[in-house]
Amino acid sequence: MHNFYKQLVLIFFFLFYFFNLNAQEKIVYVDVDYIYSNSIIGLDIKKKLLSDKKKINDELTVFSK
Repeated sequence: MHNFYKQLVLIFFFLFYFFNLNAQEKIVYVDVDYIYSNSIIGLDIKKKLLSDKKKINDELTVFSK
């Protein structure tokens, strides 16, 4: 019975040892707002959205008067 416990402890030790080796993956976060604000395409899209917003606001002010 004592030998059984030793084998069981060894099996758990090896399982946890190998699982720790697989858990060393890197997690990377991408700041989409930074890319959107600082890329050429992002700045063009932002400029187009602002001009469309201004155009829609101007049309709404004309209709509301």
